[in-house]
Amino acid sequence: MSSGDAALVQAGRPPRPEPPVSFFEFWPRWLFYGPVVAHCAALGLRYLSPVLLTAANPRIASGGLCGESKTSILDQVGGEERALLARYTTVCVAGTAEDLAAAERAMAAAGLAYPVVAKPDIGCNGTGVRVARGPAALASYL
Repeated sequence: MSSGDAALVQAGRPPRPEPPVSFFEFWPRWLFYGPVVAHCAALGLRYLSPVLLTAANPRIASGGLCGESKTSILDQVGGEERALLARYTTVCVAGTAEDLAAAERAMAAAGLAYPVVAKPDIGCNGTGVRVARGPAALASYL
């Protein structure tokens, strides 16, 4: 993510009324992840596998390291546990006036009604998660 993209993401985030869980949460990324990357690189050299870290979650793309699809993870839940999972659906946004209608069709097919929680299909520490209380809010989000 470029610094311009990061600024847009931060600008769109709602204020956080609660304090962070950990003071590490808001450290600069380079400071927080620098030692993590160095440690992973050392393990990769030690075990002669640069992708060793991705073996942690073999059923999740890239081991859940980054860019994983939340839908693909949730789609793996089956059996009795599936009944405990909140209903969800996905919609591909085309940037057109049809996006809201497509989202509402997907919601109806999944048995969802307003208010809904809208989020990108890629996880990033809660970035982009919004509650849409009605069609206008969902259209604005999309």
